[in-house]
Amino acid sequence: MHGWGGDGREWSAHAEALARRFRVVVPDLRGHGRSPVPGEGNTPVEMADDLAVLVESLGTGPVIAVGHSMGGQVVNLLAVRHPALVRSVVALDPAHGAYGAGSRPGSPRTGNAGPVRPPSSCPVRSPRMPRRA
Repeated sequence: MHGWGGDGREWSAHAEALARRFRVVVPDLRGHGRSPVPGEGNTPVEMADDLAVLVESLGTGPVIAVGHSMGGQVVNLLAVRHPALVRSVVALDPAHGAYGAGSRPGSPRTGNAGPVRPPSSCPVRSPRMPRRA
């Protein structure tokens, strides 16, 4: 998933390369690219729920969900809110904790859902990175 202000075309080169081995779906998040701007409900939580509907309607799950920046927030929320639909997540520079000017965590304007934690049943844990000397 693309970041704030972008669209699915940002993934074109990656999608073409991955399409040789995988089914690749690159939608535009609501209010971005070719998707209409909703009058209300334009938050990462609702975007994650939109993706859940898309995955279910395409019958493609569980998926490997990839996202950059705000798209990283969205795919993490997809995994937390709809774990049966997600096999794994690749979150590139997720914008967790990024709030707009004058907004606050959890406000309806930002839709920030707070910290995203893997479900306790998550079988994969990242090894600790070694400390630099």
